[in-house]
Amino acid sequence: MSKLNLVIMAGQSNMVGYKTRIEDINAAWRKPIDNAFVWQKGAWQPLQPGGGYQKKGFGLELAFAHDFCQAEGERLGIVKVAKNASYLTTDWSPDRESGLFDNLVNTVRAAMMSEEVVLRGVLWVQGEADSITEADAKAYKGNLERFVARLRMALGAPHLPFIAAIVNPPANLCPHSGPVRAAIRKNRITNYATVKTSGLAKIRDDLHYSYRGLNNLGKRMAQAMISFDPEALGLKQHVKWLWNSDQYQCWVSGPGKPADVAIVSMPFAVINSGFDEVGFGQVPFEKTGRLGVYIRSNRSTWLQDKEILEVAQAIRGHLGAKQRIITYGASMGAYGALLLSKQLKAEKVLAIAPQYSIDRAVVPFETRWKRAFNRIQTFVHNIDEEISPTAQKIVFFDRMSEDRRQIEMFKTDETWNLVNLPFASHQVLRFLLETGSLPMVLADIENGGPDMVELVRTARKKRRLSIIYWMTLTFVSSLRRPDLADFAAKQALSLGGPKRRLKPYLKKS
Repeated sequence: MSKLNLVIMAGQSNMVGYKTRIEDINAAWRKPIDNAFVWQKGAWQPLQPGGGYQKKGFGLELAFAHDFCQAEGERLGIVKVAKNASYLTTDWSPDRESGLFDNLVNTVRAAMMSEEVVLRGVLWVQGEADSITEADAKAYKGNLERFVARLRMALGAPHLPFIAAIVNPPANLCPHSGPVRAAIRKNRITNYATVKTSGLAKIRDDLHYSYRGLNNLGKRMAQAMISFDPEALGLKQHVKWLWNSDQYQCWVSGPGKPADVAIVSMPFAVINSGFDEVGFGQVPFEKTGRLGVYIRSNRSTWLQDKEILEVAQAIRGHLGAKQRIITYGASMGAYGALLLSKQLKAEKVLAIAPQYSIDRAVVPFETRWKRAFNRIQTFVHNIDEEISPTAQKIVFFDRMSEDRRQIEMFKTDETWNLVNLPFASHQVLRFLLETGSLPMVLADIENGGPDMVELVRTARKKRRLSIIYWMTLTFVSSLRRPDLADFAAKQALSLGGPKRRLKPYLKKS
């Protein structure tokens, strides 16, 4: 069976197919389209007019599907959510609870849970409603940019192509279409393309396209979608949504072929919602064609619930018993990488600055993460019982930092490799990134890597390029060696360090 290319269609009446009639189209087009499907009532159904995926009529999806399937020679799956007279300002706003945005996201995620898909992009036909008032029209550019960013984030697809039709409503009905059309033409959205609507046949109201106009719009959209090079954009990942709850989201993304190792990437602690972040390590993993499994946590509750163990079971069930797994994370995510190592039967753990606990009953010396601890109060997991006894544990930390006492709490043995990175503080991840050492953490992990000696040597050699290094040196030397603190603070500032935090350590001239 060929891969399923998933295309998302959204918008208002000209996406719906306003007042179109099945009897208007050629009889040959009334049959199911080969290799084309539409998501309807929780399942993929053959795409055809009158197929039940909308109450009546049809939209540009028929002509789009004909041309796309003919050109690609692969299966096409369409998720279509559109509503007449809907506004981007209100109806499609990501902030509107249970609005069209939520409906679209939940529908696409449900389709992505059915089987592995290749997310090809979004087709957007909307803007006429926001052209009625000046306020909505002026806000359209910012609203569109925000809509796209939030949609990509919600679907775990930060590079998802977005194709928008440049609407052309009549001036008497939509007097402020100028700013809307300008916003569609030019904005800050990446992986973005537009389709002209000039010359498309309309019905008498001069607002809605006729069935001929919709067919031509569908053809234009298909050409625009095909013109995006999935390989150049890194969009050939096969994606499967595995978990979707109020607390956790999880999906797998890979090249669509067997991989030696799957990296299960754990969530990073965040102040607000972790659902607003891409998967940890997702962008570089997808660029290098790795098989990644990404877990997101809505709130930073340090995975203190039974549900996270169920997520781990779902991951192992999807990957199969023979798939080699490496868990990976930083700080809270490093704790999670160790926590799930036994459940996932991981063969290796890459833990960057892990914590043993933030539970005051267990680590009374710990004063960080007060907000998270107040939310959690008591840890429900015994980390020592959950860590795989056979997995190789590679832990990166700064022995001079407060993390040392946390690391000492773990029951380590010959399966543990503790890698000391001086002057990285708790910001080990950023230190590795700034010294160009982070890619080395994942180098040759399928075999015996990483090369610890070379990694530490590189980090030490290039640490003068790290803001974190100079800031840490500033803080630790401030009491006994103010001259060194002054020098280090100036070095950090020269690299772009925060002036507010460093200013108190500069000597007054």
